[in-house]
Amino acid sequence: RVLPSEPPAMLHKVVLRQEVKLFVEGTASLPVYGAKVLALRFGILDLHGQERFTWTRLAATAPRGATFLDLRASTDWKKGDELVLAPTDYHHEQAEQLVVKSVEKRKDGDRVHLTKALLYDHWGAGYTVDAKGTPHHNRYISEMSAEVGLLSRNVIVQGDEQTYDIQFGAHIFMHSNGDESLLGRLENTEVRMAGQGFFLGRYAVHFHLVGSVRGSYVKKCAIHHSFNRAIAIHGVNHLRVQNN
Repeated sequence: RVLPSEPPAMLHKVVLRQEVKLFVEGTASLPVYGAKVLALRFGILDLHGQERFTWTRLAATAPRGATFLDLRASTDWKKGDELVLAPTDYHHEQAEQLVVKSVEKRKDGDRVHLTKALLYDHWGAGYTVDAKGTPHHNRYISEMSAEVGLLSRNVIVQGDEQTYDIQFGAHIFMHSNGDESLLGRLENTEVRMAGQGFFLGRYAVHFHLVGSVRGSYVKKCAIHHSFNRAIAIHGVNHLRVQNN
């Protein structure tokens, strides 16, 4: 079977440069697929947003009250972009959603100024192992640093205004019987106000009992404010999930 080629780069740049929002709403329920669903069966779904820098780590600890983040990388982030800063304590509630005020380009990585001060401390200095007499003594672990991710994309799939009140958001459900019976390619897409709480099989992005899906992928996407799992892979082989 010959898979369709990827959408041409020109399509990304011309058609999807501005923000495109796809609102998924409604109460009618389809067999298997459910309600408030973008469903794919024996077809092709292509959602490709503008190429963006997805995430990096802190280059230095960001204390509570700070109004900027020092990053390890040079990004394409800009004023108005929304970010998530991961917690480095034991409480997941200390993740913070932030908005970029401005970006200062520096030699070793960007300094991102924020529209509001941080509520919590976020570690960014790495960790040096203190284990005398072992091969790991003085080993530096750079990964011991908070991740900073970009939430904003110009292609958005989201639920309606009732999503938060009833924890019943949009979901993308891809299912048909047989290897290579569908092709789902999501890249640089934002999925938010998604997933359906307490409902089995109603996840933000869901590949369901298809078998082999060579050529399908979920790459560089931002999936947040979901009331169920972000990406569910059930009875599927060869799906590429990368850098989300």
